[in-house]
Amino acid sequence: MKDTRADGLTESLVNDKHGRAVAISAADESLYRSLVERIPGIFYIAEFGAAAPWHFVSPQIENYLGLKPEEWLADPGNWLKHIHPHDRELVLAEEQRIVDTGTAFFAEYRMVSRDGRVFWFRDESLVLRREDSRPPLLYGILYDITAQKEAEHAVRESEERLRLALEAANLGMWLWNPETDATLWDERACSLYGLKPAEAPTTSAQFIEYVHTEDREWVRQAVREGLRTGNTYGVEYRVLWPDGTEHWLASAGRALRDATGKARMMRGITYDITSRRGLEEQLRRVQKMEAVGQLAGGIAHDFNNLLTIIHGHVELLSQRLPPGSAEARDVGAIQKAADRAAAITGQLLAFGRKQVLQPRALDLRAVVAEIAALLRHLVGATVELQLELANGPLWVRADESQIEQVVLNLVVNARDAMPDGGKVTLGVDRFRADASAVRPRPGMPQGNYVRITVRDTGVGMDAETQARIFEPFFTTKALGKGTGLGLATVYGVVKQSGGWIWVDSAPGAGTTFEILFPEVSPATETPSVAKPSVRSARGHETVLLVDDEEDVRTVLRDSLAAQGYNVLCASSGQEALALAAEHPGKIDVLITDTIMPGMDGPKLARSLRAARPETKVLYISGYTEDASLFGNGLLRGEAFLQKPFPLDSLAQKVRALVSE
Repeated sequence: MKDTRADGLTESLVNDKHGRAVAISAADESLYRSLVERIPGIFYIAEFGAAAPWHFVSPQIENYLGLKPEEWLADPGNWLKHIHPHDRELVLAEEQRIVDTGTAFFAEYRMVSRDGRVFWFRDESLVLRREDSRPPLLYGILYDITAQKEAEHAVRESEERLRLALEAANLGMWLWNPETDATLWDERACSLYGLKPAEAPTTSAQFIEYVHTEDREWVRQAVREGLRTGNTYGVEYRVLWPDGTEHWLASAGRALRDATGKARMMRGITYDITSRRGLEEQLRRVQKMEAVGQLAGGIAHDFNNLLTIIHGHVELLSQRLPPGSAEARDVGAIQKAADRAAAITGQLLAFGRKQVLQPRALDLRAVVAEIAALLRHLVGATVELQLELANGPLWVRADESQIEQVVLNLVVNARDAMPDGGKVTLGVDRFRADASAVRPRPGMPQGNYVRITVRDTGVGMDAETQARIFEPFFTTKALGKGTGLGLATVYGVVKQSGGWIWVDSAPGAGTTFEILFPEVSPATETPSVAKPSVRSARGHETVLLVDDEEDVRTVLRDSLAAQGYNVLCASSGQEALALAAEHPGKIDVLITDTIMPGMDGPKLARSLRAARPETKVLYISGYTEDASLFGNGLLRGEAFLQKPFPLDSLAQKVRALVSE
């Protein structure tokens, strides 16, 4: 075997019990060489110092670093040259430590081979002090730990990917020992409970204190079932953060069992489902509102027909009574009561989104600015009204009168929430709803909106009240102080106009209403055509009156006949078409209810105009299941009157149609 030593392996490979070198025989040297060459690494003998000579290096160095032993020993600087640049400082510091202390050398570092390959080594060496004055020697082995380091790196990468995935999904991890009741949470799990890592509960008994009292038994039962069956369990529950806010969380866990089948540990994840629960609650609320809206619409339909009859007969009666008489005063009282009832049914229709809107492009900022004086008068002297209006026009598509009613209702509601005075802030601005902005507003799509904000400094509301404020007839005001339809009306108008409404409040902290309408461009609007003025409501033309309510037909027929019109009456669409087919002359105006059994008003109008295109159309309705049912007709110039209406309005509308 080729000798690669400087002073030879016989320099001594072992010390006696006094630390003195002991010479070994040639046979022993051969045995040691055989053992050294089988070490999974590089055996070496060297002196201290980065440039100190090496006395021996095993042949394996060529397999790792690409240098033959004699090449390596020829240049004392080879060792430092082949250490990875990022690890040299660490290695030199360790070498300085053994110079200072004389203890063993230990370090893990990388070395770069001649062809650029990188190996990880664990360098372990012992100090051997010689009896003469020569420097001590380091007897060491560079163990190849490349595979181990690569495995550790793979584990770290896997852990990092897991950490990133958990962070992206906002998943918190936890462990629980059923025997000791000890718990261990990671940082993300703590954040889901509003806690800092140092505040994490250390037992399940401490954890359960953060769970809403109504959900604690449900959580305990789910965990017990998971321990009993060994299956993965899942549970959703509310938690109360230290700041008092309520959040919905979901946890899933599974028991880890030993060889005997005993559950030694339970491991699981927790994640936030507050947004999902908000969407579900929003859906339930919408479904509830839809159901109540259907009921409200049906009630409004029947009431509006009755009120049309009452209104009509009261007007006809009042025309025959002497002004100022007792009878006239009684009729006036009936008229006022009917007007109040009509206003209530109008609010029900707004809530149920059954009213007919006439939307157009509006500068919402200008609409609010124009009614500011009226609003200041309404809030009174003890309440300050502050306007915060953005610069420049902010366009939405809506019915101007209904938007004014929305703002009016919200400001009056804010005033009533401050019986001892306060401040109402009314703002209009542009709102960009990106992903982060819509997250706390479940269901609202991203996009550009125009926002109305009404904020007061009043008494505020608790969560239970907030959940019901848009329900019709729900009110927190004293008996006789409100119908409970104001906010229900606001909700209906906003939703029918394609908008969104949100409320934020707390007892003693005031209330903020936020309404958002999609922003539109005014350039898409078609200018409205000016209607000719009408000086007289009388006429002589032929009118086809269609309504399935006999009493409604009677009062409207009598009113129109009194104005000089020739009135043809029908109780259904089919009867109206048959009557029109038999009529030899011109039919100037069709007055039809929108919702009738068999054939609705818009279908009747299309059929009649196909044969008589010159006939004008006036729709009358107590309510419509679909407010867009005859929207195209309105765009074509067909007219509409909402029941109940004054008989004079009917006459004026008919006169305007025949005068076009």
